[in-house]
Amino acid sequence: MKKFERVIGYVSVLCFLISFSGILPGFYDKAMAADAVIKWRCQANTPRASAHYKGGLLVAAELVKQRTGGRLIIEDYPVGSFVPATEIFSAVKRGMLEAGFTSSAYMQDQVPLAAVSNGLPFASASPMEAAHLLQNLGIEKMMQEALAKQGMYYFSALANHWELSLKKPVRTMEDFKGLKLRSAGLMERYFASIGAAPTFLPSSECYPALATGVVDAAHFGSATGSYSFKFFEICKYHLATPLLFGASTVWLINQNSFDKLPKDIQEILRATLVERFWKHTASYHFENEIILAKIPKEFGVEVLRLPPEEYKKMQDAAKKLWDEVAEKSPEGAKGVQILKDFNKSLGR
Repeated sequence: MKKFERVIGYVSVLCFLISFSGILPGFYDKAMAADAVIKWRCQANTPRASAHYKGGLLVAAELVKQRTGGRLIIEDYPVGSFVPATEIFSAVKRGMLEAGFTSSAYMQDQVPLAAVSNGLPFASASPMEAAHLLQNLGIEKMMQEALAKQGMYYFSALANHWELSLKKPVRTMEDFKGLKLRSAGLMERYFASIGAAPTFLPSSECYPALATGVVDAAHFGSATGSYSFKFFEICKYHLATPLLFGASTVWLINQNSFDKLPKDIQEILRATLVERFWKHTASYHFENEIILAKIPKEFGVEVLRLPPEEYKKMQDAAKKLWDEVAEKSPEGAKGVQILKDFNKSLGR
């Protein structure tokens, strides 16, 4: 009897251990899953209302969250949350931010090649040309190599273009003389070279600057950007002739933060950002055409386009700046040459 009781006791203990061993892995897995959630802070150079923020940062962050099963969460922060827009580059480089969603126009002093990837003034004729230069002719890879030296991982967010919203019309190159406008990067220098009066303003200051007459024109992307910033409430003219095509909105990722990610999450992040480049490029430009079609009725805006002879004058003036970019670094020289060779192959 006692022997039987001992056997029953052993069996009971064994059953308990087997049962507990089944519970423990599940408990352990849940604990590990909770511990495995990685949160990144990503600051943008625009407010949440901007087209780039909503169609770029938020969409990509949500896809990454879904595709990693919630293991990587990119927390979005609007302009000024941690640092001014022009300091996002440094904040990501130092590791203060794991990621940044910003403009390549703001990093051209640190990475001269960014003037090429952002888009040289009047150098390309379409978003697909810009995408081809970036992704197929090597500019993207060159940018990634240049940013790797700065301790960062780089991705172009899309190939987009810049247009100009105005309070008074410009129909010729001569009309730019004395024009007070908000600009950035190489485009700011270009406007100064043709007699305009450009100034840099962060995105949050553009609307009040237009409203108070500090500037009479501004660009923040194309008509899509102007629409999201409500420029058309003030600006009744819009120059739809593209000033440039390129990757003016980009992802910067701290390399140490990226290297700490599990390999599968690294691949998911890479694949998602590459996918978003092409999808966002397409959607942004179709949305821009829709906005150009509706702003005359919605806001009474006159959509302007430069005549071919005026465009050529502005392009000829821009070529001097292309050469200046080439002189700043070997990478810049190579990038400018790629662009010139491409234009030559098209008979331009």
